[in-house]
Amino acid sequence: MLGSIERCSIYHTSIYLTKFASRVELRTGKGLESDMLKFAAVLAATATLAGCNSFDCGQQDVVESVKTIAKQTNNPLANSLLSEAIMSVKQPPIKDRSSEKRDLEAALDKARRDCKLNDAMCTYMSRARNSGELPNYPGTALQAGPREVDYYRQNFAPIREKLTSLEQEIKTAYVDQENQRQAGVADLLSKVSYNVEAIRLRARNDQTGAVACVANLSISTPNGSWWREIEYIAEKTSDGGTVVRVGRLGN
Repeated sequence: MLGSIERCSIYHTSIYLTKFASRVELRTGKGLESDMLKFAAVLAATATLAGCNSFDCGQQDVVESVKTIAKQTNNPLANSLLSEAIMSVKQPPIKDRSSEKRDLEAALDKARRDCKLNDAMCTYMSRARNSGELPNYPGTALQAGPREVDYYRQNFAPIREKLTSLEQEIKTAYVDQENQRQAGVADLLSKVSYNVEAIRLRARNDQTGAVACVANLSISTPNGSWWREIEYIAEKTSDGGTVVRVGRLGN
């Protein structure tokens, strides 16, 4: 295994751990780094590192714990691999109807220009969403009587109704598109798997069996695979169990 420190002198151990502590501080930022640095300090003070045969960074229960922690870190902001996987799910295409909308908006503007009423009233009608808005159109002092309402219904309402319907169809299409993308994300997440490879020992305390490790964590999905380097600590509990703490998974 790369980085094993078997039959090391305390002098060499101290040098190694000084470099390790500096690297942890730079890579992890916050969260695990204080534990890693404290761990390194304890090793520098006490470890003889003769034999290095008590606890293995790559043993199955440790690796499975690392994978479980990664899988349970399901917030994309805290798990950059998960974020990459989610970003690989593309929105399904939808029909571009912008030209249809422009044509209807141009037709409304033409109706305004061709309007036989005064300019203010014609502009007023071109903006009204329906004839119910005409008698007291918001923000104006204009009053539309039966004649104006009838003119609106004949010349503006057919175009406005088509434009309103089109706008609703476009909005619905975008909602459906996002729903399909979310369904794709959910399907992808149900098929995610993690793997831990290129496992290296950073430091070991023979008295406690604790190890500080570095490895490549990868995520595999139907859309592809991504990986990043991670750091973790594994140590025995007083009752003989194993505790694994993983460094930052996000950027």
